[in-house]
Amino acid sequence: MGSDSSFPEATCPPCPAQAHRLDRSLIWCAAELGRFEEVKFEVLDCQNDLAHDRPPFFRILSGVATGLFWLRFGHTELAAETLQSVLSLTKEDENHAWFHSVASPLGLALIRMNRAEEALPLLQQSVAMESSGGSSRGTQAVHLAACWAALGDTRKGEDQARIAVARARQNGDQGVLAYALHTLGAVLNQTGQHKVSQVCLSEALDIAESCKMRPLVEQISKDVAGGSS
Repeated sequence: MGSDSSFPEATCPPCPAQAHRLDRSLIWCAAELGRFEEVKFEVLDCQNDLAHDRPPFFRILSGVATGLFWLRFGHTELAAETLQSVLSLTKEDENHAWFHSVASPLGLALIRMNRAEEALPLLQQSVAMESSGGSSRGTQAVHLAACWAALGDTRKGEDQARIAVARARQNGDQGVLAYALHTLGAVLNQTGQHKVSQVCLSEALDIAESCKMRPLVEQISKDVAGGSS
């Protein structure tokens, strides 16, 4: 995500499926920026598209968009419920490419609900799909690192977080890099490596601020304050 806070506009009338994707991408962007109020009507439309009489593809896109929205907004249980409702749809062959897009944020929600054991197989499969060439935002490795740390295996958590950081740097994805550095900093702090942790968190904060990722900025700021107290 770049530092420009404006939303992209379509340059030509898209087909219904393209328009659906654009609307859902708008929700995701707004959630990352913390501009929740601006997309409240789009979120309501998404909730309607989760109905069982809607086509599976539309339900999946709506589930991912609203699930991420609720995660960033802080409604973790609602995020998990929303993502869980469309997970089974990604097991169908024509929609399987969307599995990691649903399973990865669902895994993060489960971690936050102290259900990391349930999250682990979802995140492992998500990372495996990403490694095999599936398209992704690159946050699967970040979420898996957080899961290992939550389960008490900080060595695997640190290793996975470092992989996520290296991949984000290589890809030039600043948004994912901010999340990866934040997770690495949290894991390092958990293992008593406080000085290195603060370096990671400081870099993550700088990137998140430059990208105007308000929810992440707020979370990192709390972690930095906690680590320095």
